[in-house]
Parts: sequence; structure tokens; C-alpha cells
Amino acid sequence: MTSVDIVLPYYNGSAFIKEQLESISNNKLDGIVLRLIVVNDASTKTETDFLKTILPAGNLYFENETNMGVIRSVEKGLKASTAPYVMLCDHDDVWLPNKIKNSLT
Repeated sequence: MTSVDIVLPYYNGSAFIKEQLESISNNKLDGIVLRLIVVNDASTKTETDFLKTILPAGNLYFENETNMGVIRSVEKGLKASTAPYVMLCDHDDVWLPNKIKNSLT
């Protein structure tokens, strides 16, 4: 089985994040084990509460105490990754159903 970690930096993106998470979960995986690594970059309390309610279980979640910016947030997520493959996404992306599988072939 192939493992893929998806690093997702997040900052006040409640208008977009649900659609992004759905597009990731709708990917056809065929033997691919996925794990999200979400780095919340000091979003507001309302945004943080919303994010926590929609994140699927079994993923990694980090909260920055202060806003570190996207580059340092991605770096934090990359350091937490243990999978042989890593993909990056933004909270306002929407992925096509075969993106993950096609990226590995």
C-alpha cells in the first residue's frame, strides 16, 4: 500500500475548506492510504471551531499560536509528514477525482 500525506495550511478559510475536504475525500484511491496534515495558522476562534467540526478523524492537526505565514505553516506540515509521498494543497483548492492517483503514476 502506498501512503500519501496531504499538507494543508489553513487561515480563515471557512468559505472554501468544506469543498476542498470533500474533493479530497472523493478521490479514487485504489490502495492509497491518505492522511491530512492541517496547520491552522492562528485563525480566529470562530474559524478554528468550524474547522475542527469538519475535519475527518484520524488526521494530524496543528494550531499556530501566532500567524506564521503560509511558508512556515507548510514547513511545519512537511516536518510532520512520515509518508513516502507528500502533496500540498490550499484551503481554497478543489481537486479532481483522480488527482491523487494520477500524481502517483
